[in-house]
Amino acid sequence: MKYTRLATAAICGAVLLFVVSACSDLTGVGSEVGDPLEGGDPESFELLADSLAGNTLPAATGYAIPAVAPPDQRRTWRFLTGRVDDPLVGQIRADGYLDLDSTDAVPEAIQGADPDTLQAELRLTTTYLHGDSSSTLQVELYDLAQEVEMSRAPADTTFETEGGPITTGSISPTDSLVTLSLPSSWIAEHQGTLLNPSANLEDNFYGLKVAPTNGNVVVGFEYRTAQLRIRTDSRSESVDYQLDQAFTHIETSGSPSVSLDEGSEVLLDGVGRGLYMSWSDSQVLDSLRESNTPLNRAEITVPIDTIQTQASLEGMPDSFVRPLPSGYRIRAVRRPRSPACNQFGLFVLPESAQTCLIPTNPDWVPSAARAASDVAFSIFNRGVAEPLAFSSFRVELAERTTASPSDRETVRRGLPSTLPAIVRTEAPAGGDTDVLPRVTLVVTPL
Repeated sequence: MKYTRLATAAICGAVLLFVVSACSDLTGVGSEVGDPLEGGDPESFELLADSLAGNTLPAATGYAIPAVAPPDQRRTWRFLTGRVDDPLVGQIRADGYLDLDSTDAVPEAIQGADPDTLQAELRLTTTYLHGDSSSTLQVELYDLAQEVEMSRAPADTTFETEGGPITTGSISPTDSLVTLSLPSSWIAEHQGTLLNPSANLEDNFYGLKVAPTNGNVVVGFEYRTAQLRIRTDSRSESVDYQLDQAFTHIETSGSPSVSLDEGSEVLLDGVGRGLYMSWSDSQVLDSLRESNTPLNRAEITVPIDTIQTQASLEGMPDSFVRPLPSGYRIRAVRRPRSPACNQFGLFVLPESAQTCLIPTNPDWVPSAARAASDVAFSIFNRGVAEPLAFSSFRVELAERTTASPSDRETVRRGLPSTLPAIVRTEAPAGGDTDVLPRVTLVVTPL
């Protein structure tokens, strides 16, 4: 139950060739850039990414209450359990881990009670569903073998369990409240710790694992309301233990059952499949730099192929649920000796001072991950005066709880999920390049 943050891997990119297209027919551009522009007619330049490559960086799916925060200030979070065969990915498995916060509110009638006269149940509020909503999820509960740190643990982390399963249970993914009962033998084993207010819960109870054994669905549970309740048979006395940390291990196996269109890449939340992109100092930027042409507007856009993503569900039963992503996050890696993140209006990734977090525009979700206009302008406005400060960018899924998050919220890690999405890395034969990740620059020649 310590709160040390775990470091995540830094990201890198490669710079290869450049692809540029330009046009001068800009009907409506003036309305986008705001005030009337001085000089000649506005021109728009589209810079396609030099390099596009999928890469895996496991998402941080662990959370613990910060030691400096009051116990009632529990962040909106969730943990997952289950397994699902998704046609875009293959089999996805999620194991949930949770640990309990201590309490001194144990009634005397429970402290000295015979374990056979007590009942224990894990009470969970359902907040997420991916898979067959008509499928019953079978799970097993295990005790953890030792004290663990779940805060910001990456999704590929595993924690050792002790002994065999404590009990088994069934979960209906459409139930708003799930209850998993624990046997009296388990209460007796932990009676001296759980039911004794003077006992050191942190040192003597290490937590639980909720592992799937059967079913075709992944279910998520709300962190704030999850609790272990111990009560007397008569229900006259009870004590509730809330969570102080939770974590989700996510892994994949097998192969997709559908084929992607050529030049497509699957992003996958949880396991952390993202897309790396880079834009070099292209001839367009060199030309703008030499001519001292002012930049009026810049946009960084990564289109999401929601049509192909949803089409992958054709032939699946109506009961199969796969929500569209509710948010994206964009990272950027600074070149050595380049200006700090805050000079571009960006946030710093806590684990890496070289990695900046770019606020995104939620109005484009789920059809695109799009950088906020002001920060995109800041990045490329400096880029027309000097070499680009960033060697690579990375886009990843980041599930949100609100449709209109603030700039700061769009750079935070997302809630744990198992959702996939598709991005194009090549334009269809004879198709437009507007399906590809791109930077759009609007300039006004003097």
